[in-house]
Amino acid sequence: MDEKEKVVEETTNEQTKVVKQNNKKGLLAVIGIIVVLVGILYFAYTKLFNPKNMFIKSINKGYAEFEEKIDEYTIDNKESKPIMISNDINVKLDVDKSLIDENTKSIIDEINKINIKNEIGYDQKNKTMLLTLDALYDKEDLLNVGAYAKDEKMYFELKNLFDKYIEVPLEDYEQYFETNSYNLDKEELKYLLSKTKDAVLNNLNSKDFKKSSEKITVNKKELKVTKITYSFSEKSASVLAKSALEDLKKDSKYIKILSKLMEMDEKEVREKIDESIKNIKTKDLDTKKVLELSVFVKGISRENAGYELRINDEDDSYTLTYYKNKEEKEIKVNQGKESIVNATVKDDKATIKMTAEDQEVTLTIKKSEKKNVTTYNYDLEATGSKISGKLEQEKIKENKDGTGEYKTTLQASMMGLVTFEISDNIKIEYKDKIKIPDTKNSISYEELSEEDMNSITTKLYENEALMSLMQKFSSYSNTSY
Repeated sequence: MDEKEKVVEETTNEQTKVVKQNNKKGLLAVIGIIVVLVGILYFAYTKLFNPKNMFIKSINKGYAEFEEKIDEYTIDNKESKPIMISNDINVKLDVDKSLIDENTKSIIDEINKINIKNEIGYDQKNKTMLLTLDALYDKEDLLNVGAYAKDEKMYFELKNLFDKYIEVPLEDYEQYFETNSYNLDKEELKYLLSKTKDAVLNNLNSKDFKKSSEKITVNKKELKVTKITYSFSEKSASVLAKSALEDLKKDSKYIKILSKLMEMDEKEVREKIDESIKNIKTKDLDTKKVLELSVFVKGISRENAGYELRINDEDDSYTLTYYKNKEEKEIKVNQGKESIVNATVKDDKATIKMTAEDQEVTLTIKKSEKKNVTTYNYDLEATGSKISGKLEQEKIKENKDGTGEYKTTLQASMMGLVTFEISDNIKIEYKDKIKIPDTKNSISYEELSEEDMNSITTKLYENEALMSLMQKFSSYSNTSY
């Protein structure tokens, strides 16, 4: 082989070697890509598309929305400040003349002159309460009474009727001022609820989940969804409860908050949980599925589309479903295949249909807001009758601590023949202290004499507003005969 052929051969061998190396690198790259894809698919299945994880994710999403409501509607009152709530209530009733006579119309006119004012006060720290009620007729006192709790007794005041407080002992007085779940602040309450939820969800058996493709209809719009169902039997529910309690017992923060709620020391709480665990028997329990909880998810992102709760009774089954699609929601209650409740809800409108024994009742509510006034217009229809009206809520003054002044008005009209309106001016405020009157001038209810009772009766008859109202009612009644 001459020098030229040798060079050609060496060049060819080198090129072959390079090609083999490149092929080997290409193969390794392909294998690497396959490994990565398999890893992604495995992660997606185990973390994203695994039935249990999709179920838990959907439940957690719903719970997060629930927590927002806790923040919105729960107010921390850590100092247990004394609170005072006052109401000023007026009622107006009107009935078409074609339905009533003149006497009845006159009685209604007198009733419309009645106004009720009351106050409710509660002081947990100082263990005092008060309730006052002032009924007015044509702006004059009809009945003015008060009830005040202090020193393990209740004192009744009959203003303008009796010059002493009537004393009545209260048994178990302390129970009216015992702390309960309301002594937890919002964060403690949320921690208890969240950790209880997690303990239950984390102990669900992955093998007991079922996944299927479904089609649901939300307000006449069809959605393709994935339905994930977990079924409970008497046995599986007991096993789940036992496992969840075992996990919660290990959470020191949970135990601390629970001890505050239950007013026990932490050791006692753990003992109670141990006792509960011990009392849960799982042997020989029924394995028949009696309850099914399902979640519906849609799209590649597995967005929550609703929930379903099914209870299998020996004689029948009951199903509660909640579907949602953007701002539209639908709630259904079925007994077997028969619809009992069917409700569609949007932000500004809700329609609820209830069926029982071939009778259907439909309630439609429309919401509107203007500045500080929220209005709910409604129509209630049943068996050919219709009641229409509105509920109007006005925020006159609202503070961050939940106190303020509000006005609520409810109006109702039955086909224009009967109209009714009730309005309530509400004031909520925290006080440094609830003012309880000096009750030294009091008498035990057991010591009330016949003379005292006669005195109260005499002063009742001296009440001009009461007598005027009674006389008018009496004259109207006599005229009707």
